[in-house]
Amino acid sequence: MNLTLRLWSGYLDTAKILSLRTQSGRNSKEIRRLSILTVNSRAANDPIYGKGAVIAYLWKPNPDSVCFDGIPFDPFMMKLNSLREKGIGW
Repeated sequence: MNLTLRLWSGYLDTAKILSLRTQSGRNSKEIRRLSILTVNSRAANDPIYGKGAVIAYLWKPNPDSVCFDGIPFDPFMMKLNSLREKGIGW
C-alpha cells in the first residue's frame, strides 16, 4: 500500500502541475515553474514518488489539456524530454 500511495502521489502532483486547468483556476507559467521544483525535490528523496512523476510527464490522455510552459529543463526534466521526443509514452 505504501508504494502505491507514493507512486500515485508523484503522478498526481505532476499531473496537476502540467494540467491547463485545475479546480482553483488555470495554471500559469510561474505556478508550473515553482511547483515542479517541489516535485523534483521530493523525487530526489523518494525514487518511488519520482517514478510517479515520470509517468505523469510521459503519459498524457488529452494533448489539449496539458502544458509544459514554465517547466525548467534541469537534468531530470531534460532526460524526460528526450524520452518524450523519442516517442516513449506518447
